[in-house]
Amino acid sequence: ANSLCQYANAADFNEWIRMAQLTTKLAMQAAGKTVTTTWGDSDGVFVGAYGFDGFITWCDNNPDCTGTSKIEAATVTAMDNLIAIDHYPASSSDMATDLSEFRTVFPSALVVIGEFGTIDQSTEATREAAAEYAFDAFADNSWIIGVNWWHLGPNGNEALINSDFTNRAVFGVVESYYK
Repeated sequence: ANSLCQYANAADFNEWIRMAQLTTKLAMQAAGKTVTTTWGDSDGVFVGAYGFDGFITWCDNNPDCTGTSKIEAATVTAMDNLIAIDHYPASSSDMATDLSEFRTVFPSALVVIGEFGTIDQSTEATREAAAEYAFDAFADNSWIIGVNWWHLGPNGNEALINSDFTNRAVFGVVESYYK
């Protein structure tokens, strides 16, 4: 049977991530770039914000490994103790719960939210509420050191603008948190 996964198992996946991390750092250094291990250090390039999803990172909604992770401690160390996650909670209030579950699995890792948005919210009101809940959850956790909204638009429930380039209601919510 053919597998959709290019990795034999979680250990193989972790080894690949660690080697990608090392190879990228060495390539950047060979190109004369300074590589930093601190996110946001303007004196260098940070390598390793891969954007894992919750299903892998803290086994969010994954009955095979609830309360654990498919990402090994050695991989987190290789990523300089920073994990980037792409997360689209199923309901507007789940972000805080999901972040708490993440923190139980990774009590000392820093986090960058590589992607999030209101993908599963179907009305302007629910999109606004979901964005407010999520940004409040991010602000309540000092270990979240970066946030990226996905995407500007104009298509999809997470879009911030309409096809005529007018702002959707959620635009103002997002804008207020980035000021």
